[in-house]
Amino acid sequence: MQNGVNIYDWRQCLWQDYDVNNTYSPQVNLQAAASFAQQYTWNGDYGAFEFGGKLRNAHKFQDANEPFYTVNDATTLPLSGFPISFTNNNYYNGSY
Repeated sequence: MQNGVNIYDWRQCLWQDYDVNNTYSPQVNLQAAASFAQQYTWNGDYGAFEFGGKLRNAHKFQDANEPFYTVNDATTLPLSGFPISFTNNNYYNGSY
């Protein structure tokens, strides 16, 4: 109770906004690497022939849909207009 009002009574609340978030965010990272080395001698000199390569293919994208609705006059949509029959007296051990 606060100032004579039960602040935990949902029927005293008003619906002010509605937020919907849909996010699709896949990410693909492909990577490959290869290297080759061959030592050789030529006219008494030592050396190495080396060859290498790397391939990387990365795809990153996000498909977000975030509509947000705001009620112009919150007094016209009290939550008591949306009756529910669900009750749970042990919700968070009775704290809420």
